[in-house]
Amino acid sequence: SLYAAQCSLCHGEDLAGGSALSINNTVFLETVSDAFLRYAIEVGRRGTQMPAFAASLSEQDIQDLIVYIRATESGAK
Repeated sequence: SLYAAQCSLCHGEDLAGGSALSINNTVFLETVSDAFLRYAIEVGRRGTQMPAFAASLSEQDIQDLIVYIRATESGAK
């Protein structure tokens, strides 16, 4: 429900993209670290529409999103 509320509008309900990057892309997920994902969620991505969520999401929320995103690697959403 956290992903649906905070991310799905741009990244799509199935993480396959919309107005923003597909984050269920195997190459992307194999290439980026959890630290990269955390930074992108906390600080946003300059030059993109990705906003910073550090002020609105807890550390646990961010960790939960990373776990959810990583679960797509194995198809275990």
